[in-house]
Amino acid sequence: MSTPTVPPPAGEQLAPRQIQVLGELNAVVSTLEAIDSALDDVNNLISKDHESSIYCKQSQALKSLKKWESMIKKSRGEGPSKSPLK
Repeated sequence: MSTPTVPPPAGEQLAPRQIQVLGELNAVVSTLEAIDSALDDVNNLISKDHESSIYCKQSQALKSLKKWESMIKKSRGEGPSKSPLK
């Protein structure tokens, strides 16, 4: 799943460094999406077992998943950002 890029306003062109940074950010988003998918797989495996030790691991995995989901949403601009760059 790739995130669409936003073209510059009409008549404006991006500087080479801006293009490079956008490429790097898209790579980061792709990596986070892959991590999100992997965590979904882990969560599905963990949720199939109901032993108490597995429940603890599931809880930790869900916390991690929520953290990654939040980071992915922030990287897409879908959630509130606490970044000083905003």
